[in-house]
Amino acid sequence: MKMLVPSKRRIPWMPISALMTCLLLIQTIHVRRLHEEGDQAATYRFPETFRFETPYFGLTYAGESGNFIDDRILQYGAFEKPELYLLRKIVGQRKGLVFLDIGANVGTHSLFMSQLVERVHAVEPFPPVLAKLHHNLDLNHLTNVTVHPVGFGNEKRLLPFHAPPNRNLGIGSFSRDIAERWEGSVAKADTAQQLSLEIGDEYLQQQGVTRIDIAKVDIEGYEKFALQGLRQTLLRNRPCVLLELNIGKEEGFHSLQELESAFPPRYRFYQIVSYLSDLQSGTYKLKSLSRLPEESGNLLAIPEEHSVHF
Repeated sequence: MKMLVPSKRRIPWMPISALMTCLLLIQTIHVRRLHEEGDQAATYRFPETFRFETPYFGLTYAGESGNFIDDRILQYGAFEKPELYLLRKIVGQRKGLVFLDIGANVGTHSLFMSQLVERVHAVEPFPPVLAKLHHNLDLNHLTNVTVHPVGFGNEKRLLPFHAPPNRNLGIGSFSRDIAERWEGSVAKADTAQQLSLEIGDEYLQQQGVTRIDIAKVDIEGYEKFALQGLRQTLLRNRPCVLLELNIGKEEGFHSLQELESAFPPRYRFYQIVSYLSDLQSGTYKLKSLSRLPEESGNLLAIPEEHSVHF
């Protein structure tokens, strides 16, 4: 009797192999595209927009994902952590200090400094951002932060303010140069909201602010005019100044000598050097400023008599 042996079915390996190769290729292209989108985004993209509250240096910060500043706080625990830690170093063990936050925005620096100094003066002119600033102050029941709903410049007037895009509330500006850069086209002053601009020296005197120990100036290209309006305050108080410097076509500083002339004599200037990898740890380095940055950069101006060693 002949035994029947079941025949072995041949598996078509070649078509399956080709199919697997195609699937692997599609997956590789998809992963590569995700990496490229992540590189272009410059920050983590959350899956959807949502409101949140998170611990913030002993306080609570309320924000909304999808905005550059708030996404950084979600990812790294702070926005511009190296600069915050530099401010903490400047404060040191000294008591009774006063911090002037020009361009306070939603309050990241004012909140942080409220725990280190006696009084914070937060200067911010843009109403939608002001609402978020007030919300964070109220949320933490802070009583040592005074909000000034104006901008600082070298003249008292109403001036067009170019609103920031929703994705980054930190780049609104009185500067036409900077507005054109961010918008990618000519900024139309007649469509911008008119906001109050004050001369810093006169306004602070009217408000009874006679002491400033540390200042932060982050106003997207309008810093030259703000410093011009604060000449007497800088001369009288000689504060340490953390300055975001933006190089514009016409409105910004055009040389190191022009920047130095905006300050009283005997100030030293440093560039704050930090990298993406430092945003979690807050690490920074100070480099003596020998020339202006090409586009923008965070600088420290410090009087020679200041005793802090960095």
